[in-house]
Amino acid sequence: MNTSKTPIRTCVACRQKAAKSTLLRIVRLADRSVGFDGSGNLPGRGAYLCRHTSCFTAAQNSRRLQRALRCDLDEATWIDLARDFNMMCQSGT
Repeated sequence: MNTSKTPIRTCVACRQKAAKSTLLRIVRLADRSVGFDGSGNLPGRGAYLCRHTSCFTAAQNSRRLQRALRCDLDEATWIDLARDFNMMCQSGT
């Protein structure tokens, strides 16, 4: 009998709970760089987002992502995150 449970995480934008595997993890590494964690296992402070453009936009406009990661994100970082977000959502990973 398998008693393992599916990890549940909360989207920082819409606050909906979902399985960890269905959300995208954004991580702030020790060198203060921020990016998507495709494996979900990188060390560092992480936050989760749904795969909806509305959640990405809400996280950006409300500063929820910045609060969750405990850092400020400049315009260049947001541009990189938006590009990576669109690629990850299109590829389904």
